[in-house]
Amino acid sequence: MLPMHLLLFFIFAIVLQSVVRGASSLPHPGCPDKCGDVDIVYPFGIGPGCAMEEGFELHCNKSQDGQRNVTYFSNLPVADISLLQGHVRVMSHIASMCHNWSTTYLLDFRGTPFTVSEKENLFTVIGADTLALMAGSRQSAIYVIGCLTQSSPYLAAQEGLCTGVGCCQVALSSSLSYHNISFSDANASDMDGERQCRYAMVVEANKFSFHTAYLNATTFWDEHRGEVPMILNWSVGNETCDVAQNDTASYACRSSNSYCINSTSHSGYLCNCSEGYQGNPYLPGDGGCQDINECALSTPPCPGRCINTQGGFYCQNTKNQSFSHSGAAIISVGLSVTVVTLVIAITCSYLIRERRKLANIKEKYFRQHGGLLLLEQISSGQGTTFTIFTEAELMEATDQFDEKNVLGRGGHGTVYKGTLKNGSAVAIKRCISMTDEQRKKEFGKEMLILSQVNHKNIVKLLGCCLEVEVPMLVYEFIPNGTLFHFIHGSNGSHNIPFSTRLRIAHESALALDYLHSCASPPILHGDGPVGTWTRSTCRRAN
Repeated sequence: MLPMHLLLFFIFAIVLQSVVRGASSLPHPGCPDKCGDVDIVYPFGIGPGCAMEEGFELHCNKSQDGQRNVTYFSNLPVADISLLQGHVRVMSHIASMCHNWSTTYLLDFRGTPFTVSEKENLFTVIGADTLALMAGSRQSAIYVIGCLTQSSPYLAAQEGLCTGVGCCQVALSSSLSYHNISFSDANASDMDGERQCRYAMVVEANKFSFHTAYLNATTFWDEHRGEVPMILNWSVGNETCDVAQNDTASYACRSSNSYCINSTSHSGYLCNCSEGYQGNPYLPGDGGCQDINECALSTPPCPGRCINTQGGFYCQNTKNQSFSHSGAAIISVGLSVTVVTLVIAITCSYLIRERRKLANIKEKYFRQHGGLLLLEQISSGQGTTFTIFTEAELMEATDQFDEKNVLGRGGHGTVYKGTLKNGSAVAIKRCISMTDEQRKKEFGKEMLILSQVNHKNIVKLLGCCLEVEVPMLVYEFIPNGTLFHFIHGSNGSHNIPFSTRLRIAHESALALDYLHSCASPPILHGDGPVGTWTRSTCRRAN
């Protein structure tokens, strides 16, 4: 075992190292906070010990004309820095090819916290019949994109439009850490004039506008002085928020009123101030996120007396009644949740009540049409092939009783073609009304009797639906239409041989004879004025 004094020494060394590590990540006093027109905000810094870590160092140098100071990242001028969005706007170089001069374009951010933003930038090419390529990489992935402009006597470039004629734009395929731009099969000698040029660049989408004057002169280069704005993404470290927060010594969100956000375009994370605070979340204490004095804003947040609090405010009216901003937020959220809950509860209660009401109505119709008796007789073994359908099943089978499924219409109802879940086709008769109360009571019994009819010349009744006001009947589907249509339809009666007409009459008579004489009990069919029917003995062939 180690002696006690050595163990204490090691513990002290570890604690001291953590303190030094934490302190070394903060800027030293005297670090410049501005260079030219750019505010230098931590974790960026100019000079030794001013940046958070390697990669965030900036440089302040004189411009080429020596008239002003310019902030540089590597060799790129910096226009501004955004802490909240994790962006840096830099002035990027333009790749060009003119009659007697050219420039190249290569950017390498590998090993730095920066990537070229995929969302804010576009690969842009200007020139006549110009093909430019951009090869880039992110980690181990390689990306190549191209953009081809066209020129034609039938198509003219349009002011303000970069749609392929003289100018084209392509979205980046990823947030790249390295890329190189080149012209494909380009030769300066094939240009029409000495002032004609071709340009290719990665440019901030919202900062570029195409002008036709760029095609036949060096206007574009002269206006931008060989540089265009480009957005870079940046983030801190390579860990997610969950991992970074476990190491308090290196955790970058130092302000007590800050929170961590995982970067969406780069490995690592960003820091933001909590609601009601503003400032620099990467600094502790007075230099970090500070309370926003809402009461000092040009537009007061409340009509009465405003009293500022840490991270919020509250209003005091003339009756000395106080209303806290944070309390208002809690009450607002609570009221919203209460209202939403109440609306959901009322809606659910209404739906449940309506569903129960509908179920009661369906049960009433089912009982009224003799459904219980029909179920009892089916369960006892009679009419086992008969099916009681629900209204929902028949609506689904007919596509909500769509007009395209109508097979025919009569004085008592409409017949629809339907397809059951098992794929079998059926004919569904939807009657118009049933006013006879006695007939309603005996309907289920009649259905059971009809279901037992089994004759080759009689359409088979497969089932019915009793949970509706007027029952619906389900028959087997006969694909060749009705007998009336066959005799009097488009075929014409003169085309039907006499033998066929005689066979139809004979088989119809057999069907009627079966119904009147062989069915038990006899089924007397009459459609029209009431007639007198006689019952004969069922004759069976020997």
